[in-house]
Amino acid sequence: MKRQELAELEGQREQARRVVRNLALGQGGPQDFQLLFFPEAKLTPGEVEAVDQVRTAKVLPVDRDWLAKRLDISKDAAAIRLARAAAKGFLVREKRGLYRPAPVNTPRPVPPVEMDEEPTFDVTDVSLGEEAPV
Repeated sequence: MKRQELAELEGQREQARRVVRNLALGQGGPQDFQLLFFPEAKLTPGEVEAVDQVRTAKVLPVDRDWLAKRLDISKDAAAIRLARAAAKGFLVREKRGLYRPAPVNTPRPVPPVEMDEEPTFDVTDVSLGEEAPV
């Protein structure tokens, strides 16, 4: 592998560690969820806000009128946000104008990792600031 590819992979690994740590501590938000499960899909801040509102909705499915009222935006803007988030895979369109959160899954399988040595784990990466006995 080239140095640039290795640097990119290392950056992605560090980003995934930060995201998992934030989610484990309860500090993560929709942006962290997006980075972890859909790294290639880029949501605008308005779409992130719409997806977050739909995920926390008590009654599903939701429509543009509901989102417009919750976010204090126009019905057209709400419809655009819902449609774009659905096109990117974060929402599921049940029928015309009705949306619900998409099930959580990864868009593609993770390729297997080839290792020459036994894997080593850094226990401080997943702990809550305490180091586990080795």
